[in-house]
Amino acid sequence: MTITEFAILNLATPSLTEETKAALTKIQAIQDDWHKKTFPNSPLSTSKRASAWLQQVEDPSKILTIAQWDTVQAHMDWVASDTNKTVMAELGHYFDLEKGFDLFHVDADFLNTDAPDSFLENPIISLGRLWIPRERKEAFSTRFNQVKPILAAFIKPKIVRVGWREDLPEGATEEESVMVGGWETAEDHLSFTKAPGFDEYSEIHQFQTRADGKHYKRFI
Repeated sequence: MTITEFAILNLATPSLTEETKAALTKIQAIQDDWHKKTFPNSPLSTSKRASAWLQQVEDPSKILTIAQWDTVQAHMDWVASDTNKTVMAELGHYFDLEKGFDLFHVDADFLNTDAPDSFLENPIISLGRLWIPRERKEAFSTRFNQVKPILAAFIKPKIVRVGWREDLPEGATEEESVMVGGWETAEDHLSFTKAPGFDEYSEIHQFQTRADGKHYKRFI
């Protein structure tokens, strides 16, 4: 099963520079090369491994990196590697690592590059996160599956995919549902609130304790 890594970092500079883009392109190539050498038999090594860097629309100082891994542990092996330690030192020139970063893994392949509707081809992607009390997860899933066609019809021909976070914090009492959608613009997504059926769709929010939704534009 392929999982998707999401990591949100804070730029050290007020804007995204060409120097930063060049450095991230180099770093991504280093990670891909490490993956091929470390996991030579992985399907992600023998085919094109999907990864990308995106800038948040709402707060351009926020940068999102997303990538495919076979397992959460495979990514943790990268994190613990000497190669990554060198990469993190390089990242420190471009990101404010003292502010920390938000890292999570989802049990879904959001980046299938073989699919004609790959999210990497969308001008804008939305990243929605809903925190659901564990005892309400099943009820949420049932209701979401009932109303998902409303969103699917609105977003068509683009798509939306949903997964659950794999690496919940220790002692967590909530599950985290992660939803990614493809859009032409962030405004297109926001207009969904005025679409027929939205009131019924919004019933999924009765199950959550909190939510977060942002939009991102790919630059690598």
